Amino acid sequence: MQAHEFLDQHRHLDPEARVAALKSALNQLVSQPEADHLAWADLAETLDQHALAFRAVQLAVRDQPHNPAALKRLGILLLERGNSERAALHLEAALKHSPEDTELIETLASLYAEHGQDQALQDLRAETEARGLTLSWPGQAESWDLPPEQATDDEAPSEALHDTERLASAAIRFWQAFGGREDMHARQWASRDGRSGYTPIPQPLTPRRIQSHLAGSETLGVYCLRSDGTVNFMALDLDITKASLEEAQVSVVRARNLKASLQATTQKLAESLNSLGFKPLIENSGYKGRHLWVLFVEPVPAEIAHLFGSLLLRRIHHQHLVPIDFHLEFFPKQGELKSKKGLGNLIKLPLGIHQKSGRRSLFLEPAGEIIKDWDRHLALARRHGSETLYQAIEALKLEALPELPEHPDGQLPQPAPAAKPKQPAPASVQRQWTEADFSLDPELKHVFGHCAVLRALKAQLETHRQLNLNEQLVLIHSLGHLEQGVLAVNYLLARAANVSPEKFLKSRLKGNPVSCVKIRSRIPHITSKVGCKCSFAEAPEQYPTPTLHLHSLASTDRPAAAADNAEQLARRYATLERRLKELESEYLTLGRELAEHLRQQPEAVLELPEGWYRLQQDEEVATLVWEPRDGQ
Repeated sequence: MQAHEFLDQHRHLDPEARVAALKSALNQLVSQPEADHLAWADLAETLDQHALAFRAVQLAVRDQPHNPAALKRLGILLLERGNSERAALHLEAALKHSPEDTELIETLASLYAEHGQDQALQDLRAETEARGLTLSWPGQAESWDLPPEQATDDEAPSEALHDTERLASAAIRFWQAFGGREDMHARQWASRDGRSGYTPIPQPLTPRRIQSHLAGSETLGVYCLRSDGTVNFMALDLDITKASLEEAQVSVVRARNLKASLQATTQKLAESLNSLGFKPLIENSGYKGRHLWVLFVEPVPAEIAHLFGSLLLRRIHHQHLVPIDFHLEFFPKQGELKSKKGLGNLIKLPLGIHQKSGRRSLFLEPAGEIIKDWDRHLALARRHGSETLYQAIEALKLEALPELPEHPDGQLPQPAPAAKPKQPAPASVQRQWTEADFSLDPELKHVFGHCAVLRALKAQLETHRQLNLNEQLVLIHSLGHLEQGVLAVNYLLARAANVSPEKFLKSRLKGNPVSCVKIRSRIPHITSKVGCKCSFAEAPEQYPTPTLHLHSLASTDRPAAAADNAEQLARRYATLERRLKELESEYLTLGRELAEHLRQQPEAVLELPEGWYRLQQDEEVATLVWEPRDGQ
């Protein structure tokens, strides 16, 4: 089967089955050196399976080691993954077989310039000029200087472009919202033969250069990850596939349907983000798709944003929100740069003119109408706090919780002999763990009551919403051995914004739990503060571990083997109700203290990064009012 036949033969399958079929097909291609691996790579990218595309390109280089297209493509993919050294080797090999490929030359030149390989850059320039090719080279002042001012195109979406002062103000706001890597950005180019790409510019992205981007003088892209491993934004990139675009170009009906499908899919993605607490900026990308931007009040760790993206794409995939005519990407594509030499992932900045299509990208209303006053729209766009991101991750992880077996040893019960029941069986409800269960489950309550380290670790999680690897291992290999430990551990891991659902336990752990000595070596920042010196008089011959506290738990207090019943559910509910009242009491107490503090301020206002608390006096009643910043 050829790559172009695959979609026709598997179009009827759901996305998950289609990807499985693609994996199977690629496995068979390993032993077929005559296969068109690059075509299969195109297909994999169309289905948003970039790891499979990378594998197919590797097969192409294996079977055709002198094919410049394969070598170049592998080099660019390696560059995107941060592997600059291997990327350079493949790009140099490609250039030997395709010495007049200007895009390839510019990519290599930028790579040499970034890593300070001056001699290699000089040699490349000399060889290129000897062939009569004229290019812009890194290090040339005229290459990086702002181009001359050009007249604003008719598609300009705002009068701000005609007002120098207003444009300067908008550029600063734009820079704050979409800033990325501090020492590098990129400029888009397009050739006469229809090719397009980006040239890295080893200089900071400045508000002045953004003015040039907004005015249409040049089109810029940004590398998402900042030097400290944080990001200012997240984005969904929805594109029409190459095959569907070609079909639309020869059929008016197909084009009309595709346009309607693009708008419908965009709305579904926006609604999915809305359900998680985000209000995205929607943008027509200027070529063949949509961008949905989520902005933050303060930069957030790229690792956490990337985890959110993985969970969001999983939800979108399971809910079949994206038809086969489109492929979807999430930015940032990586949580960290694996190499200091890597650039990270690049995304085109909004509101620029796409160099290939000549069209300006524009902000859109959810229903698809163009927003002309883009600078005001950007000023009012919601900036989200990190807590919104943490809560969204927790919600998505709870959606991904594995279905647990009935028996604690991980074995499913044998099916009973088939028999027709006289009455319908009651609906089965999957057991959900709640905060109340830490007070109600005898084992968990006893262990947390006696182990100050686990207690402090749980408290730290509630405050910071993150767990490092050692903290995760301590929770998993201590609580994971308890009867209800799987549910408790998964609940806590779901609370940690930086923990992937792949870490969730599927069954109760066997073997030996983690020792207190090992716990002290893994999390000394906690054990040194609370004191880790429990004595286990009931088990003097066994190595110390938190689970030994269960020896002091009376047998009458141990959990019953029966499943949850109405009485147990009622007790859990009552516990949560009591805690809710306690929290409400604490909430009112803190509110009174904050109000008293504000009364002592000149304007009765307290400013925070996310907004302001203000004491509003209505006759004799003073009320705390929260005013979010920028519509948060």
